Amino acid sequence: ATRALECTEDNSMMHCNLGRALEAQDRVDEAISQYLASIKITPDFHIAHYNLAGAYTAKGADEKAMAHYKKALWLNPSLFKAHYNIGAYLASQNRLDESRKRFLQVLRIRPVFMPAYIQLGTLSLLQNDERQALLYYKKAIQLQPDQWDACRRTAWIFAVSETDEIRDGARAIKFALRANELSGGTSWLALETLAAAYAAHKEYRQAAQMQKRALELVPVAAGEALIARMKERLELYREGKPFRGSPRRTLEYL
Repeated sequence: ATRALECTEDNSMMHCNLGRALEAQDRVDEAISQYLASIKITPDFHIAHYNLAGAYTAKGADEKAMAHYKKALWLNPSLFKAHYNIGAYLASQNRLDESRKRFLQVLRIRPVFMPAYIQLGTLSLLQNDERQALLYYKKAIQLQPDQWDACRRTAWIFAVSETDEIRDGARAIKFALRANELSGGTSWLALETLAAAYAAHKEYRQAAQMQKRALELVPVAAGEALIARMKERLELYREGKPFRGSPRRTLEYL
C-alpha cells in the first residue's frame, strides 16, 4: 500500500483506483481519503466524485453523497447511475415527485436500465396507481425475463388489489409461480405471494400450504409484527377467505 501511495502522490487516477481497491476490502474511510486526494489534484474528475459519493453512502453520510453525485452529474450528465442513486435517496425521504423525475431521467439516458422500472413501479404504488405500476413491472420483465422480483410484485398486485378490474387470480398464480421458480422455491416473499395468488383464485388449500411454508422460511429479523400479519393471513386462507389490501398497506411485501 505504501508503494502505491508513493506512486499516486501526483496522480489523480491512481488515487481513485486505489480508493476503489480499498473500498472493495471494506476499508471505506481509507477509500474516502484516496478519493478526496484525487479530487484535490483534479477537482473536475467526475469518476472520483461519483466513487466518493458511493463511499459516503456506505458510511451513511447521505447529504455528502448527494452533493458529490450532483457534482459528478454536473461534470458528466450521462452518469445515469448517479441519477438513479439520487432518486433512491429521494424516495427514502418520501420526496416522491423528485424521485420520479430522477428515475425518468435515468431512462432517458439508458432506456434499458431495468432497476429504474422497478423503482418507478414502487413509486406508482406509493401513489396508489396500480395500473401504472403494472406497466412498469411489465417493462422490467420484458427487459429481464428472469427478474423474479418483478414477477413477484406483479403477482402481488393481481392477487390482493382491492380494485375488481385489476384483481386477477389466474394471472396472479402465473406470475407467482414464475417468481417462485426463479427464486429457487426458497424465498418466503415468493411463497407468500403465491399463497395470496391461490387465495385470489379461491384455491384456499394451496394458499394455506404456501403460507405455512412462507412462515417456516421467514427470518426472525423480519420482525414480530410482520410475522403476526402473515399468521393472520394463514388463518384467513384456512377459513376460505382471500386477502385484500391497498398498495400502501401492503408495500412492505414489495
